[in-house]
Amino acid sequence: MREIRRLIDTVERYKYTTIHNQFISKKNTVVYVTLNGKTCVLKWYTPEFSSRLETEYSVLKNGSSALNVPFPIEKDAENNVLIMNHITGKNLCDLINDVNISVTEKNKVIVMLADWFVRFHTYFKEKNNFHVRGDSILRNFILSESDVYGVDFEEFRVGKPVEDVAGLCSSILAS
Repeated sequence: MREIRRLIDTVERYKYTTIHNQFISKKNTVVYVTLNGKTCVLKWYTPEFSSRLETEYSVLKNGSSALNVPFPIEKDAENNVLIMNHITGKNLCDLINDVNISVTEKNKVIVMLADWFVRFHTYFKEKNNFHVRGDSILRNFILSESDVYGVDFEEFRVGKPVEDVAGLCSSILAS
């Protein structure tokens, strides 16, 4: 994983960025920062995944008015950076594995997640084609107050909703 300091130290527009937290990501560098006086999430795509910047930006731009997803603040294609608002909450992987949360509460969250998927697949359906979010692991969902939000849409593509369900089931079993 690339060191975020390299971006901050070498690109003038990120010079005064304060890093608060780095999130787990296998492909890119994702950090919670203060940039130009505002807190946000900065996602820095590695060169081999830079084409996914446009995919994710498009999903967020099109879906943020109707779905629980981050709002894209800025796309910096020159530096392979996407800046979006920060969703405060707990990722579902940590929530499901928290022994202090009751099974009843966990079941409510899973039902909310299922509802999120129905809304997502319905919103992005085009004629006979569905789109899937891809990478539907629990870590890519956040419980914020009383709503589930989806994050990380770089693997968005045409597919069958069952692919997202299968990915989610695998993630639940592996967590």
